Amino acid sequence: MLKLNRLDQFLEQTENEIWDFPRILPIDDTVTKCDYITVYEDNHSNGDLANATEFSYTTDNLDIWLHPSESYLLVNLKLTDENGAFFPADTNISLESNGFNIFSEGRLFLGDEEVERIDHVGVSTMLYNLTQLTFSVVNVIREAQLVDITPSTNRDYIVKNCGGSIELLLPIRKIFPFYHEMRFAMRGMKHRICLTLNQQNKMVIKWAEGNVAAPANGKVTINKMVWRIPQVEPSLQTLAKLENLFARDSTYNMKWIAQSVLKFMPPKTSEIRVPIACSIHRPTHIFVTFQKIERDTDQTASSMQFDNMSVSEIWAEVNSQNFPNKPMTCNFTTKAVQEVYNAFLKACKGSLSWEESYLNFIKMFPFFHIDVSQHPAEIFDNSSFPNIIINTKFRAVPARDYIMYVIIFNIRELKMNVLNKRMIISK
Repeated sequence: MLKLNRLDQFLEQTENEIWDFPRILPIDDTVTKCDYITVYEDNHSNGDLANATEFSYTTDNLDIWLHPSESYLLVNLKLTDENGAFFPADTNISLESNGFNIFSEGRLFLGDEEVERIDHVGVSTMLYNLTQLTFSVVNVIREAQLVDITPSTNRDYIVKNCGGSIELLLPIRKIFPFYHEMRFAMRGMKHRICLTLNQQNKMVIKWAEGNVAAPANGKVTINKMVWRIPQVEPSLQTLAKLENLFARDSTYNMKWIAQSVLKFMPPKTSEIRVPIACSIHRPTHIFVTFQKIERDTDQTASSMQFDNMSVSEIWAEVNSQNFPNKPMTCNFTTKAVQEVYNAFLKACKGSLSWEESYLNFIKMFPFFHIDVSQHPAEIFDNSSFPNIIINTKFRAVPARDYIMYVIIFNIRELKMNVLNKRMIISK
């Protein structure tokens, strides 16, 4: 994780760093109030969202301290068949990606600047859970893959049934990496998030085994959704220091690791070269994974499980330089995948059990991690955006159509100007 530059003007470092823009510590006696404000959808207020597919939420009070990295979406939705009828009580059905897959796209604006755009939200949050959090493999599967909404005494804590509808709590920092890394209180800055409903219901819903009746296609409709953001108030001593800081017009650099998720349908050949056409500055890490086409089109197959596709070699080219220097090799048939598995473990901040995770990596989460962070500086000298090509060889020609996801991490930078007691973002 990148840390922001420290604020040289800050007077002391002896109090809660929720008030120190680079970092955050747990709330203590420097905070005299911590309540949640409710932000309603811009175009529907507190009304019914049943016919909406685009959602926008904007904060409008610039005079209060907000702590958006700890905010969440409170979502009330209903899960029905394609005709709008509820399923029988004994139906075994789940929401993919812990509910995050109900969105196909997320966009974050600070002031009038678009800071992040996340496509394929479910895949992005899946990778976040696998690489950023400390889980046993059982929790990885439960938290990152499926939310069980069937009657159960062991239901996940973020979901509950409400008389035919479902309520979810979705942490906003899992959708937007900016909020994951910028964990400080903010004042005088307008926040706006825009979300698009994923209308490809076969990716949102997963039918479990053991259903009495043949599965019928389901669909998700959002009834209501609000953005709940902590409002914090500093103690008098802390407020005096903050006002002193805000009285000085200053500029600070903000850096974080952003994600870009791209989806392809490559040709059915034994070797593929997939060029990446997007505006990504200075990539640091690239993840590649594959899926059989039925995971995208069939509700009995999980869209948040992935397939190794019998990959034998994989590497990336960034401005004509290979990463790694030699292609990574693997054989999933014989389970000889140590090189690609070790590369994936190096990207994980959490701890994963070798024995359990090794098999699940092969069967469920074969993410190929390519580290491009140690690149020579000169490879970017003559280009604003790098030319990236993903090269893959298969042990056999794929028999059916398949999907390829490429997730690119890169360093993003913004400037935060403190002017007239306001935080203003500029690129």
